[in-house]
Amino acid sequence: MSEPRQPIEFLSDVTDFGRGMGILIRSGDSVVPPLTFVPLEQGLRVDEATIADSLGREFLQAALDCAWANGLRPAGFNDVPQTMAATRSHLADMRAIVFAQLGVSQP
Repeated sequence: MSEPRQPIEFLSDVTDFGRGMGILIRSGDSVVPPLTFVPLEQGLRVDEATIADSLGREFLQAALDCAWANGLRPAGFNDVPQTMAATRSHLADMRAIVFAQLGVSQP
């Protein structure tokens, strides 16, 4: 029986003076070698994927956590609490201007 596999970890560091990011993918004492893209064979199916089963979900979760920790967000991501805070601040500024122009105090 083989030993249980360690959790997948993504370790990252800024490279190229902030223009890039180095990523090391490991599980325990094992690491993923540098990625190499090869031509896609005709008819390749998802069930023949490089990563499958629960390992695929764990891999993507670890990748997402690493990306998030490095400030990356999904395309089209909208941070609602941050957006609402900015809107409230803007409205408070506008109220202050209006009340100042009218010469009355804010309630």
